[in-house]
Amino acid sequence: MPGAAVGVKALAERLQADPGKHSALAGKLLDALSSKDEAAACAAVQALKLHFITACDDGAIPRKRPRADGGAADPAADGDAAAAPPEARQLQADYSAFVARLLSLLSGPAPAGLQVAALAALLECARHEEGPGACSGRVVGSAVDALVRGGGAAPEAHALLFSRYLPHLDVRYHALKAAARLAGLLAKDGAAQRRRQQQQQQQQQQQQQQQQAEAEPAAAAAAAEDAVRALFDLLSHAAPLRPGDDLSGATSWCGAAEAGLVVAAADASASSKARRKRKAQLAAAGAGGAPAGAAASWANPKLQQRAYGEAWLAFLQLDLPSDIYKKVLLKLHSDVIGALTDPALLADFLTASLDRGGLEGMLALNGIFTLVTRHGLEYPAFYRRLYGLLTPEAFLSKHRVQLFKLADIFLASGLVPAYTAAAFAKRFARLALRAPPAGAMVAVGFVHNLIRRHPSCMVLLHRPLAAGQQQQAQQQEQEQQEQQQQQQGAKRGKREGEAGSQQQQQQQQQGPGHDPYNEAEPDPALSRAVESSLWEIDALRRHYCPQVATLVAVLDKDLSDRAHTSEVDLEPLLATSYASLIASEAGRRLKAAPVAFYARPPGALFGGGAGGGAEAEGGGVRASEAAAAAAGNAALLAPLPGWDVEMPPEGGA
Repeated sequence: MPGAAVGVKALAERLQADPGKHSALAGKLLDALSSKDEAAACAAVQALKLHFITACDDGAIPRKRPRADGGAADPAADGDAAAAPPEARQLQADYSAFVARLLSLLSGPAPAGLQVAALAALLECARHEEGPGACSGRVVGSAVDALVRGGGAAPEAHALLFSRYLPHLDVRYHALKAAARLAGLLAKDGAAQRRRQQQQQQQQQQQQQQQQAEAEPAAAAAAAEDAVRALFDLLSHAAPLRPGDDLSGATSWCGAAEAGLVVAAADASASSKARRKRKAQLAAAGAGGAPAGAAASWANPKLQQRAYGEAWLAFLQLDLPSDIYKKVLLKLHSDVIGALTDPALLADFLTASLDRGGLEGMLALNGIFTLVTRHGLEYPAFYRRLYGLLTPEAFLSKHRVQLFKLADIFLASGLVPAYTAAAFAKRFARLALRAPPAGAMVAVGFVHNLIRRHPSCMVLLHRPLAAGQQQQAQQQEQEQQEQQQQQQGAKRGKREGEAGSQQQQQQQQQGPGHDPYNEAEPDPALSRAVESSLWEIDALRRHYCPQVATLVAVLDKDLSDRAHTSEVDLEPLLATSYASLIASEAGRRLKAAPVAFYARPPGALFGGGAGGGAEAEGGGVRASEAAAAAAGNAALLAPLPGWDVEMPPEGGA
């Protein structure tokens, strides 16, 4: 053990032996916290932790009466601290200095082992500072503040908080309260930073001044982004508590829940009837001889749930990095929505996220889908927003698998209106024409499943022409043929030709060959997809990729017969890529491989040989065919100019 650590250990032993006589040694140990020797600093942390914990348990340090909601301590206790003897006031000052130094170690560039020891010491002080059965929200909140905004906390310190302390109800409640407060401060700091940056940009006139002024905002932005990431890690590790969850088996860091020394504090927002009922229950418990416990907010499930929701709602007001934004949207759907007292409060954030498009827009739509189906949110534009997210770029996104999985979930309900299903089928068919082969296969699978779920859309696959339309189509075809003959036979001017082509285009648009579907219409209800047909499917039958053309054949079945047909599994199609298509085609075994097979090696280029190719028993060729073959061979072997080629005899051996 290094010399510095040995000296610290000796001071610690003297302080533990007689704290009252050697109280001045606490100051030396506080100085040792700044030692460059990690072992000496850790030893000082452990020694001071034991010293102050013992003082708190003995009542040597004046205690501040905690509030039930875990907020700041009661100011009325400051008079008790001022009336304490000088030794107690000095001990209180040393304790405050110890907590402050521990917080500086957490937020500063200290070794990871020292930060872990400092966090453990802080949490030990939190459950001894206010007496047995109480956890200091002040100390827990300060520790969370140092970890989030300090910028120098090691991952090991965060991991210790998440794994050892955050599962306890009291630490969880105080940490969530601190997270909500920190999110509010970060939001204010971000707004102030943006205002300052705008003012600086307006005032800066020279490029050199601008470069010097941009260094500070960039550093501040990086620090704010690190704080946002740390805050997200904290919130994502806080287990959600849903309505009706039983907290009887939950634990507390202070031990009050296990010992029955605490009761749930009353909810200030509860109705008067609920408060009277709770007061009667507590009075009945006291009359029955049960020990009266201290009221604590962290023991109330509703207040725990409210603290969780307030922390998340405050966090969503921040400027989130792109990667954190995606993680937040995933977390909202899986954990947060069901744990909020009013999930509809997330509607504004999710609606704003839809405008980002891509995977983020689809994940936001997933959250809105949950709010609509489970929490009674009314959002009539849901399928219109989903319709707008299906673009050609979606098939090229690296998150296309998750995007189309969510789209399949949204369109799986049979209660989707037929005109909406027809619009989506038409949109997917149109996208299949421009998508890569893998995307075209996914689009065809969507078309198949949509038509099978909605038999009324079968008309899109084959829409027969009415009698009047058939007559009109025949008449137009006859007029087009006449116009073509006139254009070929007569030499007309350029103006007449252009007028005729324009008239022909107008006639084609008005006729049955015109597609009434409006691809540019953002509202599927107004796209006129029901009046159209899936002519794109017929075009896909001639796709250059054989796998796409083969998959289109599934639409030839009678999809209205649900008993003998099944939906296309999109999971393997979503995993398809160029590499998998090439590997599948290269590894396919051909049933009838084309080979060159001859009963007898040919003696000439076109059948028949030099030695009796016309004989029926030798080559099996008729005399006329043999003569034609011989003439062809003679033409190929005719002498060229400048070459002396001697032809073989016609009937040579």
